[in-house]
Amino acid sequence: MARVPYGDLEALAPEVRAQVRMFGDLNIDRMLAQARTVVGPLHETTRSILAESTLDPRLRELVILLVAHSGRCAYEAVQHEVSARAVGVTQAQLDALEADDPSAAVFTDAEKAVLRLVAAALHDSADVPEETFDRAHDHLGDRGTVELMILVALYSGMAILLNTLQVDIDATARMRFAPNGNGH
Repeated sequence: MARVPYGDLEALAPEVRAQVRMFGDLNIDRMLAQARTVVGPLHETTRSILAESTLDPRLRELVILLVAHSGRCAYEAVQHEVSARAVGVTQAQLDALEADDPSAAVFTDAEKAVLRLVAAALHDSADVPEETFDRAHDHLGDRGTVELMILVALYSGMAILLNTLQVDIDATARMRFAPNGNGH
């Protein structure tokens, strides 16, 4: 049971309610409704990084799941496993992430490079090895690398929020992002 009562989505401004509804009917949104002035901009940032970034949707979901497992955030893991499967993430890859093995043979070289960077940043962002950074950056370029770190920051922060507030895992709702990652 959540530590803080869920907020009222109907109390949000109509345009914010519309933003929230594009993600589905989720407990995280009910919790975020407690912070009325923040929920709209936060949703716009989330929508932008999920639907408009240059990150490949499959890689994006692998990263989110690595963040979820690293932060022991069951809510993120459950929600994003559905999205990950929709964009082609395999059961073997899901198992490797759950086992905290970003170097598993089930990942491509590019995926390994990016997942190693994410794992290093989550472990100690002040001491990411240059070689680890360079390998991921070689695959992603400048924009992709910055988008990657925004994604990691966003979802690691959300994991802290979800875990600390003990937001209940949704029984039926699932995120609705198309396999092409465009949010429609």
